[in-house]
Amino acid sequence: MQLLQNLSILASRQVLSGVISSVAGRLGEEATLAVIDFLQERFTDQSERLTGALTQANRRAWSSLEIALAGDSLWERCRLLVASSEDRAFRQQVRAFLDATPLGELPGDQFRRECLTQLRAAKRSGCLDAGRLDPATLAREVGSLARHGDPLKLLDVENRLLEGMADNLREQGHGSLGQLIVLKPESGTPLLVTAARYFFRRAVEEDAKLFHGLAFAQLERLQQSQEDGFESLRQVLEQQGDRLEKLLDEVLAVVSETHVAVLDIQEEQRRQGEQNRDIYNAVINVQRKLDLLQQEVRPRDSLSIRTDGERRLVREVVERYRTLPEERRKQMPALLNAIGKLEVAAGEFQSAERDFVQVATLVTDRQAQGEAHLNAHRAALERRDWDAALGEMLAAVKLDEARFAPFPVSKYEPLRILGAGGFGVAYLCRHRQLGAEVVVKTLT
Repeated sequence: MQLLQNLSILASRQVLSGVISSVAGRLGEEATLAVIDFLQERFTDQSERLTGALTQANRRAWSSLEIALAGDSLWERCRLLVASSEDRAFRQQVRAFLDATPLGELPGDQFRRECLTQLRAAKRSGCLDAGRLDPATLAREVGSLARHGDPLKLLDVENRLLEGMADNLREQGHGSLGQLIVLKPESGTPLLVTAARYFFRRAVEEDAKLFHGLAFAQLERLQQSQEDGFESLRQVLEQQGDRLEKLLDEVLAVVSETHVAVLDIQEEQRRQGEQNRDIYNAVINVQRKLDLLQQEVRPRDSLSIRTDGERRLVREVVERYRTLPEERRKQMPALLNAIGKLEVAAGEFQSAERDFVQVATLVTDRQAQGEAHLNAHRAALERRDWDAALGEMLAAVKLDEARFAPFPVSKYEPLRILGAGGFGVAYLCRHRQLGAEVVVKTLT
């Protein structure tokens, strides 16, 4: 509910200037109360139309951010659509929006991919527009902004609304997306807020009764290039929304494949070409024999080796890897990850843990880093080093809570590991709301 409510406040804040002029002559808190009364009367009269317009503006604002994050990856998909004049118009509309809303201030491509993945997941879960807007509450929240005559103080309040949204997203495992919405672009207003205000304004303009009910409002217009870009997107969303969703799914599939490929030993072997082909083949053959080609260490992997011959084969392969020059080994994180899994199978848990920790330092992909930390966590569990195991688990969760958390850490704060065995891991936790200590047991 907080996401929908806060973004609606930010979107409808633009009605204030018109209201304030209508209560001219009143001062201080009296003026603020007059603004709230004025808005409550108008918002309540138009309750159904108003909440519908704001909900639609919310959805389209998140779609705008999603498309901007997909960026050139989406454009490459659109370029393949050349069969008809309708396809060409679709391409031109998407390109116009992307050109008008560049996201050049992002920390990097990896961060962009994480944000897109998390936004798609949040959208599918329904959390972005969960709940119902109450016109009276909305009027109070928007009207209370009138007491901040100083633009800097008003900006500070808006930033706190965004911070509240970011906290909500982090609690649901979308940390990178939460970080994104509070980034301050050079243009001043975050894209999500700009989009929400634009689509709210357009919804009001297209509904004659709502437009008449909010006739007092002085709704903001954007610079012409942005107006044109958002108008192009509005047409795409209204006319070919399903097609756009399909293209975004294709972009996300490519992003997911990129994550998986980072620690895929066979993919890394293809990138390396003929170089070190023998050691790759040797490791892959042993992994295949022991059923260890999956990305992450499984609890049963420590029982994979049953004979002295298999143990000797693993030791020989590991020794061959260690003879490679260090600089060359640093360019092959997937191979080192595979070596760590073989060490787990051979019972060399301390060496495996050390190698997995090193893998996490060799890759920049956050998903791959998380996989490496999770592998180190499981190697530490085998050593019964509960402190190290907890530290590695928390490192993985920090990178991607939705994927790597063994239980809802936003609800239960892990304090220490009590023990582990064939039936799972027992964690001593603190219930974040109740403050009580509880034991949470997982099956991994």
